[in-house]
Amino acid sequence: MDTIYHITDRRDWESAQFQGFYSPVSLDLEGFIHCSTPDQTEETANLYYKGRVNLVLLCIETKLVKADLRFEGAASEDSDAKREGLFPHIYGNLNLDAVVDVVAFPPNTEGKFYLPKDLK
Repeated sequence: MDTIYHITDRRDWESAQFQGFYSPVSLDLEGFIHCSTPDQTEETANLYYKGRVNLVLLCIETKLVKADLRFEGAASEDSDAKREGLFPHIYGNLNLDAVVDVVAFPPNTEGKFYLPKDLK
């Protein structure tokens, strides 16, 4: 199983249950849903979500994604340098059945994120 992760607010995921698909703001603004591989998730979380609470990790099975899934380079918003590696981007709404697990993703007491041990 090839799994990628998407970090989102629990309320956004809960509202997707009523919509029948997941469609975050980034899809409208940038044309795709940002995701990370297991090796990229901690860096992504600590760069963009440090200290935020009420987050979950959507565990997405790549073979079940119906929208176009591409692995592409990503420019860091904090510098002109490219972030390491290719990042998974989903170009379209995410079908709910591609999400095989939803895991609480709280920061530690310093506001830093670590991938849960059972997902490593």
